[in-house]
Amino acid sequence: MNRNQNFMFWDLASLALLFILSFKGVDSFSCSTSLLITSHERRYSTLLRESTDDKQDFVPSLKTNDNGDTFFELSSDRRVTVNRWQGNTRVDIREFYEREGKMLPGKKGLSLTLDQFNILKGFIEDGTLDEIIQDLKQENE
Repeated sequence: MNRNQNFMFWDLASLALLFILSFKGVDSFSCSTSLLITSHERRYSTLLRESTDDKQDFVPSLKTNDNGDTFFELSSDRRVTVNRWQGNTRVDIREFYEREGKMLPGKKGLSLTLDQFNILKGFIEDGTLDEIIQDLKQENE
């Protein structure tokens, strides 16, 4: 994962958190959601133009599935969905496959509780995850 991908993941993760908060009724976040989405799309487009590897042909945008859950695509077969499962808000990162023209969730993926998501977000924010990735890259060179 390169620097641009790390930024992209953090940016997408923060966007998912923003929507979790807006679904919980935090008005200061929900009123500016559309502006943040537009800003996110602009920043992501810039990163794709600057990147030399792992380019994708799309800019992720927020969508709603048939269940009314908000999601965005990480690639053509991976999505991050914010949903409620057994009464708890979850951030679900999962592979999808197509059947009869419909995208369906696969078995491969993980569903994070808000506590687990916040732990991951903390490691991204403080740069720990970036340091681990850089160390692994240096070992492989």
